[in-house]
Order: sequence, then C-alpha cells, then structure tokens
Amino acid sequence: VAGEGEVPHSRAPRPLVVAARRWRKLGNDRIADIGQNLARWETLYLLAVSEVEMTQSQLAWVVGVKGPSMVAMLNSLEEDGLIERRQSKTDRRVTHNRITELGWRRAREIMLITNELRGAVLGDIAPEKLAIGIEVLEAIHAKLNELS
Repeated sequence: VAGEGEVPHSRAPRPLVVAARRWRKLGNDRIADIGQNLARWETLYLLAVSEVEMTQSQLAWVVGVKGPSMVAMLNSLEEDGLIERRQSKTDRRVTHNRITELGWRRAREIMLITNELRGAVLGDIAPEKLAIGIEVLEAIHAKLNELS
C-alpha cells in the first residue's frame, strides 16, 4: 500500500503504454500521406545519424524488433531507393546498410512532420517537467534493457 501522496508503482505502466501507443498512432497518421510510417522513419533516422554503416542486426537491436522483421523493413526501404545494402567483405552473413540521397530527402520530410507533432504535443509542458519526464523514461528504458 502506498503512503499518502506516494504514487503506487502499479499506476505507472498504463499511462506509459497508452501514451506510446497514441504517439505512434498519431505519428503514423501524420506521415502516412507521404507513404511512410514510424517504423520506417526510425530505421531511416538511425541510418541518417549513424557515422558508420549499420548492420541489420544492429538496427534490429536498437529498434527493438526481431531479425526477420528488420529484414522485411530493409528490403522495403531498399526497394523504395531509400537505403543501399551491401554484403560484408569479411562475413557474408552480415549486411551493411546506408541511407541514399533520396533517403535523406525523405528523412528530412518526415522530420518536419514529426518536429511539428513534437511541438504540438510537448510544447505546453514546462521544460523542467519535461526534463524530469525524460530522466524517468531513460531510467525505465535502462532497466528494461537490463532485464531483457
């Protein structure tokens, strides 16, 4: 039983899960007009900001999906000309991925839309409260990684 004024741990997961689902749905709705979704965006973004080509296993781990799901995603992005894939010269089982110029253009287009969404959703939250929220979410993320 929680003490007076104490928030019980049992209340924390629901708002996190609901907020994440609603964020994802709203984001997907906003970028659907340009033929994208947040899963594709996350993969493109990672390739855009990475200083090195990423392997599909690295991408799958960061995005949090299984290998076959990432393979399907990368195949789709490659078919659309947004990424290039090449086999490692040292290990044929490894595929290196990099964003193309068209991928960069699409990533910038998505970024404009997602920046607008972030501003609409988070703009009224005081920066100090947002900083605390980010700190808490990062702690939760770290613990989830530890337990995985």
